[in-house]
Amino acid sequence: MVKNASKIRAFRNIAHAGFGHSPDQSKSATGASLTRRRAIRIVAAAAGLPLVIAAVRAAAPPGQLLSWQGEVLGALSELTLWHTDAALAQRTILRVRGEIARYEGIFSLYRQDSEISRLNGAGILHKPSGELRSLVEESRRFGVLSDGAFDISVQPLVAAL
Repeated sequence: MVKNASKIRAFRNIAHAGFGHSPDQSKSATGASLTRRRAIRIVAAAAGLPLVIAAVRAAAPPGQLLSWQGEVLGALSELTLWHTDAALAQRTILRVRGEIARYEGIFSLYRQDSEISRLNGAGILHKPSGELRSLVEESRRFGVLSDGAFDISVQPLVAAL
């Protein structure tokens, strides 16, 4: 009996060594004592965690790849999503395609009806989008910072060549 008591004290000394406790401070912040049985439960729970994660993954529906290919601002582009919910992925692709179409309507040099093409053609654009105004403002700023090396107004000249 005395032999087992000294083993328990030795275990408690080891268990408390990494927690900043002395062997006399056997209560945790929650008031529960860290006993050998409790330490074994914690270690067992931690050891079983990978099995729980594997079980959850096995029960999850399989993922699916959904893709879209098309032209964006004159370049071939592709969007691929992997998701377990094919309907959600498809809706997301449709929303992205809607944003692509919106940006094409503003910035495409390949569409005559885009805002930037109309601006380049007429030299003026009534009611430009906020995105185009921001682009022009930033481009002017880069022009100033580069002492004119960057010039947003060069596109009509390039198009004429």
